[in-house]
Amino acid sequence: MMPVDAVLLSFSLVCAMTDMIHKKIFNAITFPIFFAGFLYHVLLLVEFDSIWNGFLYLSTYIGIGVLWFVLCTGLMSLKVIAAGDVKFMMAFYAWVGPSDMPFALACMFISAGLVSILYMIEDGRLLDFVKGLWLSLYAKRWMLTPSRVYQRPLGLAMFLGTWAYLIWK
Repeated sequence: MMPVDAVLLSFSLVCAMTDMIHKKIFNAITFPIFFAGFLYHVLLLVEFDSIWNGFLYLSTYIGIGVLWFVLCTGLMSLKVIAAGDVKFMMAFYAWVGPSDMPFALACMFISAGLVSILYMIEDGRLLDFVKGLWLSLYAKRWMLTPSRVYQRPLGLAMFLGTWAYLIWK
């Protein structure tokens, strides 16, 4: 196991536990991991063959991070994810880097979907969701109103997504 893998697994496990217990991912966890990951990648820029390649890598790193933050802000405004989830993903991105981020996001989104289905089964709402989704597709408009949206912690999904990413990368 590489050091980056160990950092990602331990970080996602701590975030999952705090999210499940306190329904919150704390800044004291996410911000130090974010800055450590960013410094880890910046210090690796010395290995590039020129300053220009290092600058391009850093620009890509920051650019994709800004785009991801904008996407997450949109998801936050729709109350799909909370601020702790955004901070988790920013810290995760700082360690993964721009080249692996699309695959890591796919792992996170698939695990979030599967965990959401498990939550709906647990609450007895899966049939209602499928009916609402079917009606939405049939009527060509969204039938689930915000009053019917339930928020559950996604820490478990992020932990499982981290595992999936590390196994299949």
